[in-house]
Amino acid sequence: MSASLLCVTGTYKGQSFPIDSKGLVIGREPSSANIILGSPWVSRSHTGVCLSSDGRVFIRDYGSMNGTHLINKGGKKKITGNEFVSDGQRFSVGAGDEYIFEVRCSAAAPRQNAADAQNPASLVCVAGACKGQSFPIDAKGLVIGREPSSASVILESPSVSRSHTGVYPSADGRIFVRDFGSTNGTHLISGEEKRKIAGDEFVSDGQRFSVGDEYVFEVRYASAAPRQDTAKSPKFAGEAWATPRPQQGTSNAVVFGIVGFLAGIPLSYFFQSPLVRIKMPFVDYLKLIPAILLGSGGTPKGAAPEVQAMGTALVGGLVAVIVATCVLCAALAAMAGYYVDQSRKKSN
Repeated sequence: MSASLLCVTGTYKGQSFPIDSKGLVIGREPSSANIILGSPWVSRSHTGVCLSSDGRVFIRDYGSMNGTHLINKGGKKKITGNEFVSDGQRFSVGAGDEYIFEVRCSAAAPRQNAADAQNPASLVCVAGACKGQSFPIDAKGLVIGREPSSASVILESPSVSRSHTGVYPSADGRIFVRDFGSTNGTHLISGEEKRKIAGDEFVSDGQRFSVGDEYVFEVRYASAAPRQDTAKSPKFAGEAWATPRPQQGTSNAVVFGIVGFLAGIPLSYFFQSPLVRIKMPFVDYLKLIPAILLGSGGTPKGAAPEVQAMGTALVGGLVAVIVATCVLCAALAAMAGYYVDQSRKKSN
């Protein structure tokens, strides 16, 4: 069966993208996505459209901020894991209906509720809290991480990212390991040496790899698997989760807002009336601000006679401009901080 992805709405409306064994990644980051959508509502690596080992198409959301939603007659359904889809299934990427795609299959694919084909492989935990446990690698693959909503093998460790490592069967039955841009990495183990995975890595029976600081897993084939060299598989266009960052006690929106408010004090000079700026040099203006804030209502000593002549008549107007400028700067800076916070949440 061959399959393709048709863009129904948005930038690539009418264009069709073939879905091969490497799959497709939809996102806004050129280095990690095949289909690049320049929208702030789309995450860097937002959605994956992949082929399972038995040739079925499934859709995966990479923990995006605004989600991936299947579109059916009854409404929309947010994808929380892997979703097998049939010919004609539509889904939206990001907020609203700006980007809608449709899966096209040249032959009828098995329906979503059909039983998964058995894959002759499993993943065994050989070190860590899960030591001794075995996890079958089915057509959907496995995601190792600490976030229950996105991981099928849950590891409660600060050294493990929310979605850390993926273990998947390829279309030809081989198993490959993928690191989702984790903070502490996924490392293939060969004897005493470790090598960090930078993309997709096909692995053979018995290959071990580490996740975070304390967990080691081993891939096991139940029967002879297709042999391959140790070279990297063709890169799956990144499909990577953004690198998680540690949670911060104070949000950037608050910090940026405070800094913006303080920055507004000197900047307010440039929003004062031309008369004030002509008769009051910038240095005198800055000297006047503490007097205003302390409530003295005076004018700075040594100011020009024209400034002294102003007295306190214009103090109210000066204060109004200062406060307005500070509030404006604080609001703009807080918005920038909020954007940074949201970006970090998406990346974590």
